[in-house]
Amino acid sequence: MTHTPQSLMKSIRSSQTAKPGFTLVELLMVISIMGILAFLVFSAINPSRQLGKARDAQRKSDVLTILIAFYQYSLDHDGTRPVQLPLGVANAKGICKSSDAVCNNGMNLRSLTGTYIANLPVDAHAAESGTGTSYYIYAQSDNRITVFAPLAEQEFPIQASR
Repeated sequence: MTHTPQSLMKSIRSSQTAKPGFTLVELLMVISIMGILAFLVFSAINPSRQLGKARDAQRKSDVLTILIAFYQYSLDHDGTRPVQLPLGVANAKGICKSSDAVCNNGMNLRSLTGTYIANLPVDAHAAESGTGTSYYIYAQSDNRITVFAPLAEQEFPIQASR
């Protein structure tokens, strides 16, 4: 089997033009489409919003936990409250951490810890060096108790009353 110069030239040309692969333009198009899709998925998921919702769900749980512990204490002590509460939302006071001896003008609910609640919950955005839980409590004029979380991120207000 002998090759003529013409057949040899044809085989060289066909091998040069028939290379499999992608051009630079094709690669750039695929990369840009993938980038656009990644942006759309990331913005739809929005992790910061989802984390805010999760922290707000924890705040709802914490507010109810404090309120239930407060009422359970009152039931066990013939209606006596663990502390005298301020009247009205304008006078609401912060709830102190259960482990702090000094409370910086807040409501000390340490009498609830141990029996009614393991530890007073602390908001995720509360100052670590501070004495407060970043949850607040007050009494309403109809003698109902309200506990609320002012640092809510997605839902306002986060509060519970009984």
